Amino acid sequence: RMALPRGTSRLGEYPYLLDIVNIFLVCGILLCMAIPTVVPPGIVIIYLICLLSLLLSMLYCGVIIWELDTPSFHLFGLKLPIIVFGSSLFMGIMHFITIWLSLSGIIDTGNAAFWVAIFLCIATTGVQGVKFAAHFRQWQHDSREAGFDFPNSNYGSS
Repeated sequence: RMALPRGTSRLGEYPYLLDIVNIFLVCGILLCMAIPTVVPPGIVIIYLICLLSLLLSMLYCGVIIWELDTPSFHLFGLKLPIIVFGSSLFMGIMHFITIWLSLSGIIDTGNAAFWVAIFLCIATTGVQGVKFAAHFRQWQHDSREAGFDFPNSNYGSS
């Protein structure tokens, strides 16, 4: 019997579970894009965005599984929460673009698979937004613990 790494249980917790949900939603988008027989021009861009999102989510799940998300983990001088909320913001914008590309697929082909893809793209954009907010809050919390105080944190108080 093979033992699982210790970090696998963490994938069921709140911010990390969003990556598992993202993986399933992106796989659903890719399946919906494979159904139509007539391929509109923007499908290649949707494939590239979905594959990049799938790759980033799988990499982040790997970081969580192998417990590399320690405070000493840096990539190109950036801490992990900064990398994750930056990539979440980028992928949220990209998935918002896929909504409009899927809409053009409906206009061009009239296939119902594009309607399902639109709803999955909206859900994926929402997941990326929640993931962005969660990791941004984690970064703020880590920065405050390290002694860095945000200059506008007391704005409006007397």
